[in-house]
Amino acid sequence: MTATARPAPVVAPSALREHRRAPALGRLVRHEWRLLTGDRFGLTATLLFAALLAFASLSGMARHAREQRTIDTVEREYRTRVDSVRARFAALATDTTPPASPFAPDPRMPGAVGNTLAAPWATLPPGPLFALATGQSDLVRPYVKITTQSRQTVVQLEQLDNPLNLLDGGFDLSIAILLLLPLVVIAVGYGLLAEEREQGTLALVMSQPVSVTRVVLAKLIVRGGVVWAATMIAMLGTALISGALAAPLGGVALAIWVGVVTLWIAIWLALCLWVNAGQRSSAANALRLVAIWLALVVVAPALVNAAAQWRHPAPSRVELIGRMREASNAANARGTELLKQFYGDHPELAPPGSVDLQDFAARRLVVQADVDRTLAPLLDGFGAQLAAQQRVVQRWQWVSPAIAVHTVLLDAAGTGASRYRAFEEAITRFHAAWLSFFADRIYAKRRMTTADYAALPAWQWSEASAGALGRTVAPSVAILALVTVGVMLAAVRAVRRVTPVG
Repeated sequence: MTATARPAPVVAPSALREHRRAPALGRLVRHEWRLLTGDRFGLTATLLFAALLAFASLSGMARHAREQRTIDTVEREYRTRVDSVRARFAALATDTTPPASPFAPDPRMPGAVGNTLAAPWATLPPGPLFALATGQSDLVRPYVKITTQSRQTVVQLEQLDNPLNLLDGGFDLSIAILLLLPLVVIAVGYGLLAEEREQGTLALVMSQPVSVTRVVLAKLIVRGGVVWAATMIAMLGTALISGALAAPLGGVALAIWVGVVTLWIAIWLALCLWVNAGQRSSAANALRLVAIWLALVVVAPALVNAAAQWRHPAPSRVELIGRMREASNAANARGTELLKQFYGDHPELAPPGSVDLQDFAARRLVVQADVDRTLAPLLDGFGAQLAAQQRVVQRWQWVSPAIAVHTVLLDAAGTGASRYRAFEEAITRFHAAWLSFFADRIYAKRRMTTADYAALPAWQWSEASAGALGRTVAPSVAILALVTVGVMLAAVRAVRRVTPVG
């Protein structure tokens, strides 16, 4: 009896097409998500990073609230003091009795009003993203009292603080993003391909009709997306709670932050991918990536800063103090001669009647003017050298993308060198206007009037425009974008040579 051959099963064309079809990207993403959640080290690093971001957010918001309270207190003190001075002036306006002493706090005398009684505060409100990056606020005062004293006495922004605080700085989101974010990307990406190659699962995945590009894309979406999402939640939450979006340039600054942080994550994902394409073990990849982090984030910025300070050293502050004392002593000794020369050059400012060359307020003004002229080159030297150092750092940003990231984050937050430099320049201009307002009255010995009080110069701070902020950060953003593209192209070329086994 002959056995009849059973007919071969018929495979439907649709089933054949399904077999040949590459796995959908969603399936690869779900597979990668399972791998990530099963990786205790990567998951722990991500959760710890999220906790540190939360701590940095709370710390930054506390600093922001403290800074705003300080500014509010200073401005409230000025309003209260000026109201009191105006009330005292109104009570003495018709009293022609001269003050008992040139040092008396008499609201009728321009010297007393300009130097102490109505001396205003020049204040700098917190930047739009101060809660995200406190920046140089550890080193610069946001309030300066403007008086009729000399320039070097008034325009000094540095404030005294705990030396350890000044050395370490505050922990905020900018520090977490700059230093810790790359380490978290390394923690989730050092075994991007190496771990699956070691476990044999990469060969299984690539045995299916799927390209290595799609596999890598799924890995980047999951691992980079987790870090990106945690960072964005912290950034946006801090910005919303601190009221950054209501501040001038808040929306623009936050958009810059989002773009820069995305580029920063992309750089480190691309580095992880490039290292993984080298067919080495996951442990070797981790060591190489940590070495790259040390080189780019720690060593290179330190070398650039050291080179800038070596190339353009700041003048000695000890020399400045010594020169200031010498100039002050010399000018005081020539006070009478300087005042006589001033009245000779400006007879229209001479008081009616005989000129009193021993008048304290007038002598003090001419002495201060002479000291300022003597010290101007040395004082300007500090600013010139600092600007030269910053130009060196800007020029060498391409050596380390960390420099570009740090520069952009601080400038966008309003706590970078550019905004504080603009604040100091505004203080210099306002001090000159304040001094000029009172100098003529002091030299001519004119008493204050109600009209004078109404015309007192008022401090006003104007934020830079969105266009000015864009021009400030554009060079650093361009360098960062070029570095990102270069590293990603190198990673893509390396991935094309990846094989399932080492």
